[in-house]
Amino acid sequence: MQTSILILLSGSLFFVCGTVLFLLTGERRLKQLIRSEQEKNASFARVFHQIDDLLTSVKWHTEMMLDQEAGKLNIAQQQTLNRIDTSTANAMKLIERFAKVSSSEWHKAPLDHPTAKTEGDRLDEMMELKA
Repeated sequence: MQTSILILLSGSLFFVCGTVLFLLTGERRLKQLIRSEQEKNASFARVFHQIDDLLTSVKWHTEMMLDQEAGKLNIAQQQTLNRIDTSTANAMKLIERFAKVSSSEWHKAPLDHPTAKTEGDRLDEMMELKA
């Protein structure tokens, strides 16, 4: 009788030890996931900031040219610069949206585009310059 109780208790002890090890391993994995998520968000923030800086520079120079500070423009040049200006503004809005969404869950973000296209397709459309 004592042997069966001893076997039952030792089996229970092994089960508890296994459960504790499993939980500790899960906790380590969770901490690693949290750390990698934080690193990902920091990387996204740096990339978004750098892209926004570049787009701001393009927009500023385009507006300066449209104001004809560098000299007169013909109609074709003005139209091209207007398309560049519009595309840059749209890309900046998209980058701002990505920056807001990157720290939250993507599937909860509202899509303001009438068709079910990917964000990459939308960016391609905005950056396209038609002659």
